[in-house]
Amino acid sequence: MNLEKWEEIKLNIKISFGVIDSGNEIKDLGDGHQRETDWLEFESPIGKVKLEYSTSPLVLDKRNNFSNRVGADTKMIYKYSDDEDVSYLKAYQWDQDQEEWKVIDAKSFS
Repeated sequence: MNLEKWEEIKLNIKISFGVIDSGNEIKDLGDGHQRETDWLEFESPIGKVKLEYSTSPLVLDKRNNFSNRVGADTKMIYKYSDDEDVSYLKAYQWDQDQEEWKVIDAKSFS
C-alpha cells in the first residue's frame, strides 16, 4: 500500500458512501521518529467500517533491556531506519453488541 493508493481509496469511499468521521494522528516513537495514522469511518453495506492507513519507520533492531534484580523494570529498545518507511492498511467493523471495533480479517475479502 502506498500513499497514492490510499488517497484513491479515500476518494472512492467519499463518492460511494460518504464519510462519517475522519482524522489524522501522529505518535512520537522517540529519537525523532513518528508514526502517522490517517483514518476514516463510513457506513457500508456490511455496517460501520473504519479504515486506518499507517506509515512508520522500518524497525531495524529490537532489544529487550532488563536486569535480573528483583523489581527491576524491562524495556523494549527499538532501532528505526532513517530513510525507509513501512505502510499498512487496517480495516475494522463496528460490533454493535460489544460496542467496539473488530478487526476485519483480510481472508474474508477473497
